[in-house]
Amino acid sequence: MKQPYKVTITETLSMTVEVAAANRREAEQFVSDQWYRGEYILDADHFTGVEFHGQRAHKKLSREDAR
Repeated sequence: MKQPYKVTITETLSMTVEVAAANRREAEQFVSDQWYRGEYILDADHFTGVEFHGQRAHKKLSREDAR
């Protein structure tokens, strides 16, 4: 009998930007602020990978659900 599973799909987008800053924290904060303002938009061109993670659901499937 088939069992129900929930599968989470996680897609990863990545972009590297270069900024001048006094230290790493300042650079990260600057880029974060710009990202929140919409100055960096990541889309399908920035796709770097996908992961699938399945786990068994807690209820059993009915005969109709298993079809």
